[in-house]
Amino acid sequence: MCELCKKIIDAKSEYLNALSTGNDFIFEDDEEYWLRIDTGDSGCPGVMKITYCPICGRKLVEDQ
Repeated sequence: MCELCKKIIDAKSEYLNALSTGNDFIFEDDEEYWLRIDTGDSGCPGVMKITYCPICGRKLVEDQ
């Protein structure tokens, strides 16, 4: 487990606070995991659905 996936943000209650930090983070929304990164482009953040942490490779979702 790495620093990025150690604390996964709950989208419903913690998302706005996480945005204000300016850091990259993983958030959970309706049992799906998303990576939110600052792309460096002033108005274009990157958000993509993920199943594994992009840093350490830890699986974030359960097999269905």
